[in-house]
Amino acid sequence: RQQIMRLMSNEINYDQEMLLLLNKKSAEERLASFIYNLAERFGERGFSRKEFRLTMTRGEIGNYLGLTVETISRLLSRFQKAGFIKVEGKFITILDQQALATTAAIKCK
Repeated sequence: RQQIMRLMSNEINYDQEMLLLLNKKSAEERLASFIYNLAERFGERGFSRKEFRLTMTRGEIGNYLGLTVETISRLLSRFQKAGFIKVEGKFITILDQQALATTAAIKCK
């Protein structure tokens, strides 16, 4: 029961962060936050925080973040050129977690 309550609490906290993200952050900060938080959630579930497969399309990510597909693609390319991430189709590898967190305006764990 405690585990279910903890999971629900984590989901509520995540949803609150997403509301803040959509209201106050730039497009770059939104996508960086999305990738960073997704990596953290994978890690909490016992998977790699550094390498993972995006289950959402760029269009779905754009809808989720309130951005266009073109903006998502452009920002992924920008993050890759900056050396934050490596993108291969639907696979993301985080190369510089601190830089991604800084771009997202998140304190790195």
